Amino acid sequence: MDITASSILDYIKVISAIKKGIKALKESNVFAKDISVQNIIESYFTCEELPKGKIAVIGKLSNYALNADFPIYAPRDFKVQGGGITTKIVNGQPTPQLEMVSSALNVPSSTFNDIILEDNSKAKILWLFPQETEGLIFPRPVDKIGLDINNLGNIFPISDTQKPILVLADCDFDYTQFTYRTIKIVGKITTAPISSFQNILNNTSAFTRSFYNNCFRQFTESTGLLAIDIRKPTGRITILEENRSPFSITYTVQGMINSNKELSDEVKAKCSLAIPDRQNLPEHIAFIGDQTTKVYSVITINDISWQYLAGSQSYAAFININMSDTADVNAKFAKLSHHWNIWQKKAPEFILHRFDEQIGTNTTFCSNSKHINRFDLNGFTIPPNIEKALLNKDPSVREGIDWLGISIGK
Repeated sequence: MDITASSILDYIKVISAIKKGIKALKESNVFAKDISVQNIIESYFTCEELPKGKIAVIGKLSNYALNADFPIYAPRDFKVQGGGITTKIVNGQPTPQLEMVSSALNVPSSTFNDIILEDNSKAKILWLFPQETEGLIFPRPVDKIGLDINNLGNIFPISDTQKPILVLADCDFDYTQFTYRTIKIVGKITTAPISSFQNILNNTSAFTRSFYNNCFRQFTESTGLLAIDIRKPTGRITILEENRSPFSITYTVQGMINSNKELSDEVKAKCSLAIPDRQNLPEHIAFIGDQTTKVYSVITINDISWQYLAGSQSYAAFININMSDTADVNAKFAKLSHHWNIWQKKAPEFILHRFDEQIGTNTTFCSNSKHINRFDLNGFTIPPNIEKALLNKDPSVREGIDWLGISIGK
């Protein structure tokens, strides 16, 4: 058989075409190795050989993770039962009574800002949970003893279904279509710099260490956080189940009182009387708290919980939201922003009337920094006199104002 230059060239072209085809397959999901999260974790932290190339993992995606490091948070909440003051006959006389119940306030969750990796590229922070998870709301403990910030690990035992693994996505990635569904992600195992998570990982509590145990272990040779990189060009996400399943979190908004001069502790504390969720409860029954942390629960009615950092000028509100349910998300955000902004409006009016002191308020933190303008009173675009008249006549119109978007960011 004669071998000519032409036949050799044809042979090389065929081989090149096959090579290109194999490369294309490798860059698709076809050759991604299915692997359990547990196998990845054990290999990573025991310094065993990790899978080379791409891996495929199944789970449930969220942009929220637990964050016990907010300026205001203590795991004790006090609510009034029965809608407020009731009258009972005691020794033949009608006597006003107020029944209260204490419960554990769930640890709030938060999103995280984009980070810069060691190669100076940027990434969005997401979290992959086991597909069985129903979110980050813990069962309320029956035993109320020890409801303080230093006992979170005993109050809220974290199950394996509530522990996530870090996912790095492109900063412009629209993740919303994939959240709270069962999905398969394809990406590469990598390490995220610990400096980007220093605020939460500096918290040495057993609770925080347990929650982030799939990503970070303090006494190992790893110098960062275990992550799966799903950025382009190799990363992929496939939806395995179209229906979203429950994923509930505790959402918080926090802020402070502003003044041109030092305010007395009495003035700071009395701002709690402007909280709409107190519904005319007696003034002298306002707080129950912890002297060690100085975080006090404001005694309220209904499903929004409030706390006050004694001696400071800071307040916080909390509400549970099922993030996979659009109706619940819209209703709870509207309610929380409605009540928070009523407090921001009424507190300065109350303090001016009671103490002849000029104060203001501003929102400093919330669970998702992209939502900060929802809670910002400076966003109103209707004249102040009209706004005041509307709120005085019917505070519920605030929800309509929010829905119409006549405040900045709404």
